[in-house]
Amino acid sequence: MYRKVTLLIMAISVVTLAVSTVVMAAPKEKRTMCSPDGNTIEIPHNAKGPKGATEGVCPEAPPPDPVPDPVNAEAERACRDVYQGTFIPPNQCDWYSTNSSTLLEDGRVLLTFNGHYLSQWDENNIMSSTLLSYEPVSCIDRLAGDLILDPSSSRCQIPLG
Repeated sequence: MYRKVTLLIMAISVVTLAVSTVVMAAPKEKRTMCSPDGNTIEIPHNAKGPKGATEGVCPEAPPPDPVPDPVNAEAERACRDVYQGTFIPPNQCDWYSTNSSTLLEDGRVLLTFNGHYLSQWDENNIMSSTLLSYEPVSCIDRLAGDLILDPSSSRCQIPLG
């Protein structure tokens, strides 16, 4: 009888030891938290997180603002303040003019127009502009006694491009 009891106690001890070994070897459950300093951390499931931490992965921080380029900053200021245009980063300005004028036919014809421009600044802060479109306002032949011409006349057209 003592033998059976001893054998039974040994069997129970083996089973208890086997179960506790499996439990000890099993991976601990963890949870993910976002610490107050913005780092994602993992802590044991039943542990208290750091003060101010939130559940889940930390949101990705936005990239830092770029250091302003002095040439582009000046271009943006000129676009906005001088031309009342829309600045297109990094160095372009979309703007409109009213009552601009140009000489055509080697200075013989004076054309007044409203224009749409796209300007661009180079690395030396020198601006160049392209006339994208225009609307003639008036056209005058200066060598014919300031004769007023029809603004839709071929003599009053600016080549684009």
